[in-house]
Amino acid sequence: MRGIGGAVDSQGAALPEWVSEFLRDSDRQDVLCKLQRSGATDRQAFVFVSFGGAPWSVESYLTGQLDQLPAEAPDLSPPVTGVWVVSQFGQRGLRWDGAARRLFEARGRGIDD
Repeated sequence: MRGIGGAVDSQGAALPEWVSEFLRDSDRQDVLCKLQRSGATDRQAFVFVSFGGAPWSVESYLTGQLDQLPAEAPDLSPPVTGVWVVSQFGQRGLRWDGAARRLFEARGRGIDD
C-alpha cells in the first residue's frame, strides 16, 4: 500500500531542492509570469503546502519543531527573489529573501484571528 511516511527530516535538508523544483514546474508558470509582469524589484512567492502536497521529507520538516534552518538555500527561478513556505499543519514557516533564511510564526496569538 502506498502511503505517507518515512524518515523525519528535522534538518530541512530536502526543502531547498524541493522548493526549487516546485517553482520551476510547468504548473507554476502562471505564478512566475505574474511576478515578472509586476515590474517589482522584490518578487516573493508564497508556497502553502497541503497534506500530501509534498514529499514526506518536506512535510515532516514543515510540521515538526522547525528549530533548525536548512544548511542550503533554494535555487530560486527568475523572476522569484524570495519565497515563503508553510504547511497547513505547521506552527511555523520558513522564508528565504535571497540573502538569508528565517523562520516565521504561522499560527498563534494575533495571527489566527
